[in-house]
Amino acid sequence: MRFSAPAAERARTDWAEHIVSQKLHNNGYNCAASQVLVLSNVWDQKDAFLAALRKAYAAARTRTPYYPGSEARVAAALADHPDAERLGDNRIRLDTIPTVQTIYHVAVLALLDAEPPAPSTTTEPGPSC
Repeated sequence: MRFSAPAAERARTDWAEHIVSQKLHNNGYNCAASQVLVLSNVWDQKDAFLAALRKAYAAARTRTPYYPGSEARVAAALADHPDAERLGDNRIRLDTIPTVQTIYHVAVLALLDAEPPAPSTTTEPGPSC
């Protein structure tokens, strides 16, 4: 997505709040919550968007872990990813991991840096959905 001025900051804030809100809905225990955020590693607004994401996490109210095993899942995420960024007591952003091996179903959001796809040289239509 491309945010253009002068609305770029507001758009980044809105999208960051949407992502954090749906991730923290039901404290991340919801199986439908996003588990991975994929961002292009060449996106010129990536750092600004991640700053908005951090701000949205900081503004979200703290939720007490209530699901059995929550603390163990958070500890497992930290053990598996010692460079993870903590965004509060029970919120973690796994920074730039090459693949997702485990879905933790707590307030853990994995961030994957993606290479942009190479330009297509074919004129054939792609598969239909």
